[in-house]
Amino acid sequence: MYTTMMLLARLLGRPAAGGTRPFATTSLTAFLRPTPHFLAASQSHKGTKPPQPPINDKIKSPVISFVDLDGALQGERRLAEVLASFDPKVYSLVQVDGTTRPPVCRLMDRRTMRERAKRQQQAQRRSQALSTPQELLVSSLITPYDLQFKVKNGLRILSKGRPLKVSIVNKARKGASNSSRPLAKTIIDAMAEAATLQGDISVEGPYMRFLLKSRSKPT
Repeated sequence: MYTTMMLLARLLGRPAAGGTRPFATTSLTAFLRPTPHFLAASQSHKGTKPPQPPINDKIKSPVISFVDLDGALQGERRLAEVLASFDPKVYSLVQVDGTTRPPVCRLMDRRTMRERAKRQQQAQRRSQALSTPQELLVSSLITPYDLQFKVKNGLRILSKGRPLKVSIVNKARKGASNSSRPLAKTIIDAMAEAATLQGDISVEGPYMRFLLKSRSKPT
């Protein structure tokens, strides 16, 4: 620990204590699997909803290719006949492929659909959270000991696969130039084994900012 503080102190030029300085498909086979494509997690931008396939009486074709609960293709059926054969409170008929003639429609359990959709939404929210940079705020007048603590926190974030946005706020007297670049280099070097610098270092008013991309996979 003392050696680390000494190294940071030298890099900072300060004395240390006691030391020196996809909803399309290509085949029917995909829709005979237990989980249809329309339940796949959306790859669209945050805040947008994936297009929902028509269900039950929203299906426009009077004739469909019917897939039962077990995923077995039962051939062409009249839509009205299929809709009359199940309880809509328990099951739903979902159009899983509208590119074929007639369209392919599968009978699905509504509770199973809700549970799968919930899991997909949770996974999507988690993925979005992991891709959102977490900020590490550092003062330009930070001490070597406090910098060691900040670096440790940054490495913990990076170890989870999350990107890290480092913001160095210049605490120098008013009118002085922003001299945070040596500190930025110190932080980047200290995290080099865990992350890579993405883009350029930017200066916005009193802030110097840069983004570090984790070398680890999200966990």
